[in-house]
Amino acid sequence: MPKAKKPVEKPVSETSAAAEEPKKPVRKTKKVTPEEVVREVKEEVASAVDSAGKSVKKVMEKVEEQMEKQAGKKVEKKAVVRSKKKAAAAPAITIQSMMGGEISLDKIISLVNEKAAGKTVSNIYIKSEENKAYYVADGEDGFVELWD
Repeated sequence: MPKAKKPVEKPVSETSAAAEEPKKPVRKTKKVTPEEVVREVKEEVASAVDSAGKSVKKVMEKVEEQMEKQAGKKVEKKAVVRSKKKAAAAPAITIQSMMGGEISLDKIISLVNEKAAGKTVSNIYIKSEENKAYYVADGEDGFVELWD
């Protein structure tokens, strides 16, 4: 009969010891509402914009210093002016009658204001087929003739 082999004990290596270390507990994440996420993102964006503005200011100061050194004189600092888009002028509106007459929107408004006699006009409805502009002034309604 063959002899039974004794089990061989192997020394514990560092790698196997590391594998047997207890695992760190998994960090649970908290539930976050969309409003909280939006708030946090807004704060991060605001701080990024603020720091970017400071960086731009520092760069501009360095550029001005370099320009002064090259020119040998002090450079006048100019404020950065951002251009604003001009509002487009409102187009002229002309209303034509079926009979061939024309009247501008400004003329209709002036006729309504004359007839309303100091009241606040809130709505104007134009019915060119009836030759009238109906209006509401301080809760009272009325009308004006558009063409004579």
